[in-house]
Amino acid sequence: MSAPSFPGLRTLLGVGALAASAPVLAGSSITPTAVELTSARAIGQVTLWNGGNEPMLVQARAVSWRQADGKDVHAEAPEVMIAPAIVEVPARSGQIFRLRLRAQFPASEQAYRLRLEDITPPKPGGGIGMRIQHDLPLVVGPQDGKAVLTVTPCPRSGPACLRVANTGTHLGKVTSLELVGAGWTLSAPFSGTVLAGAWREWPLKLPSGAAGQVTARLETSAGPITGTWRVGP
Repeated sequence: MSAPSFPGLRTLLGVGALAASAPVLAGSSITPTAVELTSARAIGQVTLWNGGNEPMLVQARAVSWRQADGKDVHAEAPEVMIAPAIVEVPARSGQIFRLRLRAQFPASEQAYRLRLEDITPPKPGGGIGMRIQHDLPLVVGPQDGKAVLTVTPCPRSGPACLRVANTGTHLGKVTSLELVGAGWTLSAPFSGTVLAGAWREWPLKLPSGAAGQVTARLETSAGPITGTWRVGP
């Protein structure tokens, strides 16, 4: 699924800066757009709304989600039970999907992706239609987890790249980014998630000839964070 674009963002960040799923696609919507399960709330649910004029056959599954060396890694997750796993959603109707963990709750947070995919067989002679897939974060673990985020230049890529590390016990989300240099400021909407105990990196596209001190200011789910470093000669 392609990531949504934000006006002006590519003047600030390099290619591949966004990794977000679209909660609303043509004729379909889903709520909520993220699910958290804890020992106090062991069963969660999402509702898929089919706003189209035709029934939609939907398959639900979960994959594990971890971040290794700054990259997202996924694998099948049979420990997550979803009901129904496959269902036909009538036109102009909603369908509730309930989910829970088959195994004992983990002592530390574990992350998954919940994927609801349109697998409706094509009609004979109907051509190729748009396939809808929703991809939502699902977090399982203690309810008192907190994200602890820091921002620094990337150790291996230099100052034209920023790293956000999460040393906390809960995933953290970055929602906006502003860079301030000598005589210039760049800001844009931004979407990024850093799992507990992991880090992510994003390349920066700085103004031509940028040199001196640069300050990065990020708004996150854990509150604002700031980092300062030098670029250029």
